[in-house]
Amino acid sequence: MRYQVASLPINQGIAILKILRTCIYFLLAVIGILPANMSAFQQEFCFGVVGEYRRDSLSQNIKIFDPPQTPVHKNHLKVEDISIWQVGLTGTYVLCDDWLVKGALNFGTVSGAKYTEKLTTIKCNCHDFTEAANNGGQTRDYLIGIGYVPCCRDCLGDLFRIGPILGWSYHYQKVKMKHGEINEIRIDVLDDFLYEMHWEGPWLGLDAELRFCDFTINMCYEYHWARWRSNWLLDGPDVPGIAFSDHRESNNAYGQVFILETSLELCSCVEMGIGLKYQKWKATEGRERPVEERTEAGISPTEIDKVRNATWKSWGFFLDFGCFF
Repeated sequence: MRYQVASLPINQGIAILKILRTCIYFLLAVIGILPANMSAFQQEFCFGVVGEYRRDSLSQNIKIFDPPQTPVHKNHLKVEDISIWQVGLTGTYVLCDDWLVKGALNFGTVSGAKYTEKLTTIKCNCHDFTEAANNGGQTRDYLIGIGYVPCCRDCLGDLFRIGPILGWSYHYQKVKMKHGEINEIRIDVLDDFLYEMHWEGPWLGLDAELRFCDFTINMCYEYHWARWRSNWLLDGPDVPGIAFSDHRESNNAYGQVFILETSLELCSCVEMGIGLKYQKWKATEGRERPVEERTEAGISPTEIDKVRNATWKSWGFFLDFGCFF
């Protein structure tokens, strides 16, 4: 029996061109059409504390070849209902000439998840089913960006800011499972197995902010290019023919992030916000290799494991309290 968990991914050309085109159009519109209305926001620095509830799901398809041109197994797994509570810090600093720097860091804990896996032997079309329950976990997310986001006033006199931002991000997720069963038979080696992954890379986004009276509406879109790395680790040693620890990786990964937030100014320099965040990541052309030697893991020397596709979806609801100066 094999146990494998995820890779992330994709084809980026057309999407990149669309994003660049959109950023250019917005930038030209703001700079070229509304130069007389350029004005600075009242604050130059904003610092916030964020609390968020996040719901994640993973899915992955692996195809196993032995010899390299002959498929022998198909592996489909899902890690669903991943409940995550996290807290974080955010900051934005407006430089001269409407350049700004923004950053965020978040730390979370996993409070629930469900693991299922279906391994199909192609020759006989027979299946093995694996299930496991959650035993905790954690997440970490870091992001930094710099962009040109000029400010102006609309026809009603409200402050309005929009522009492109370029940056770097890092994301890490670890899920620990327990009570693993294969075909409803308890397998001790699957107690406390661990799945961890991280992906990092550049991103290009578009930020928009509208401030009227005491309210602010923020909208953000980000497109990420990612390098994905993952570890699937047993708590004990490999068991040949049953399960083994492995590394997975893909350099063909991408993600899209959408954020919508509205905030209310409570007093002269304090505001409270509420928002929604949705993200979807995907990877293709991933590979898997055992941590130990192939023979020690019970794998044929000619076997090749390919991650055909994998997805990671997440939506979150957050509250934040910020101070601006």
